[in-house]
Amino acid sequence: MLKLIGALLVIAGGIGMGFSYRQEMQDRLYHTKMLHRIIELLESEIGYSKATLPEACGNVASRLPKPYIDGLEKVREIMNSNRGLTFLFVWKQEMGKSLTDITIGKREKEVFSL
Repeated sequence: MLKLIGALLVIAGGIGMGFSYRQEMQDRLYHTKMLHRIIELLESEIGYSKATLPEACGNVASRLPKPYIDGLEKVREIMNSNRGLTFLFVWKQEMGKSLTDITIGKREKEVFSL
C-alpha cells in the first residue's frame, strides 16, 4: 500500500514538474517574441515615421504591456533631458533594469540590451 502511494506521489510530482517547465518555456517564448516586436516597432517608427529615438521609444511604449513600458519611458525621459548620454548607454542601463523580472534567457537579455 505504501509503495502504491509512493509511486503515485512520484508520478504526481513528475506531472507537476512537467507543467511547471512547460509554463516557464511558454513565458520565455512570449517575452522573446515581445522583445522582437519592440525592435520591429522601433525600426518602423524610425524608418517610416522619421521619429527621433526618444519619440520612437515613447510611441512604442504606448503599444506595449507593463514590464516593457517602464524601460522605454525611462529611456525617452533621459534622452529628452539632454544629459549628454549616448542612446546606447541609456538603453543598456534602463532596459537592463526593466528586464530583470521577466523570464528570458541570459543570452536574450544580453542581445536585447546590446
